Order: sequence, then C-alpha cells, then structure tokens
Amino acid sequence: MPGDLIRVLIIGHPDPEFARAVRLENVPAIWADGFDISCLDNDTRINETLARIKPQVIVTFGVMADFRELNVAPLDIRLRWIHASAVHVADDFELCIRTFLANGASGTMLKGNGP
Repeated sequence: MPGDLIRVLIIGHPDPEFARAVRLENVPAIWADGFDISCLDNDTRINETLARIKPQVIVTFGVMADFRELNVAPLDIRLRWIHASAVHVADDFELCIRTFLANGASGTMLKGNGP
C-alpha cells in the first residue's frame, strides 16, 4: 500500500530499544526516515513469524550459524536477509532500502504475497 513503511524483522539484537532508534540519515524532509520494525530474539519457528509479519527485509545480528532456520530457508526468504556482524550498524539500514528495491522488482513483496 502506498505510504507504508518498509517492514523489517530484526533478529538477535541484544538491545530491545535499538529498533526505536533506527532512522535513515540525510534524507529529504518529505521522505519517511523510519521503518516498520518487529524484533525477535532468535529464528525459532521463523516461518510462522514470516507469515504473520510479512517482512520485506530481515536483519540478523550475532553469529550467522546460529540462525539455523534462516540458513535453510527458501531462496526468496534468504534474498531478503541481511546479516550484520556488529550491533551498531544503523548506517547500514540503507541496505534495507536497497534489499527492498532489489527484491521488490519481482512484485512479490510489493503485493504482500508470500511469507
């Protein structure tokens, strides 16, 4: 729907307040500078969460091998996944925009279809 924020699922960030602070910097005043963010501690039962939240981008923090369910997820889910090795990467949320745009070209995420 036009005007909606990009839906982002953050998994594994140690600070629960992190999501509130995520903002894009240096954007025109008429642009939205935030995201619609949901947070989880781990990727247990990730398919249920993906079906409910329908995130357009997934961002994980921590040891990549710990995200067992995401590592074996179908390609269309893994294409939405950004793994951050550091916990202070608010600047890297511009990657969320690029990931959304790269995957949105197929139309799947823009229509809200799929997990």
